Amino acid sequence: MSAWQGHAIKYADRNARTRADSFLFDDNQDAPHAMDYFIWLLQPCMCDDTLRAPYTSGHVCDAFRRLYSGKVRFYQGDAQVADGVTVHCIGGHSRGLEAVRVRTQSGWMVLASDAAHYYENVFLNKPFPIVVDLKDMYDGVETLKRLASDPGLIIPGHEPLGRQFFPQTLASNIRRLDVGPTGFTLP
Repeated sequence: MSAWQGHAIKYADRNARTRADSFLFDDNQDAPHAMDYFIWLLQPCMCDDTLRAPYTSGHVCDAFRRLYSGKVRFYQGDAQVADGVTVHCIGGHSRGLEAVRVRTQSGWMVLASDAAHYYENVFLNKPFPIVVDLKDMYDGVETLKRLASDPGLIIPGHEPLGRQFFPQTLASNIRRLDVGPTGFTLP
């Protein structure tokens, strides 16, 4: 069983927001509250030329051809999609939302996506205001906690604070996640 490297790549932010845009049941609704947007990269050592040699850009294009020809498998509910990578249906924010659990050198990391926009959604029970089903959202947060080896390995989908806990790699907008957080404390 291999451990995956995980990276968060920030590609945008929305800083003209208040806490009212981010949380229900918050006492400080008018305070500013930024939102970052990330994509996540799971890396099986493909940055090394020797390990990448057997693969070409044609292989990547083939993957997209398979998608468009209906040969890509889609999952409904929980499933293992690769060794050390599972997807989990998390209700609440939107229908069909999934979180990804990844085995890393630090333990099981959970990429929460929009199941938890911020750490406060998870650890202070402050739900995000865009919600299809509030009970499902609360249940989903409990699932995130159960799936992660450690609370610091739950990676919210839009949390600017996460950049403080994980080391920068390659560029200022990329953080390495699989090494685990440094200085993480529960909110």
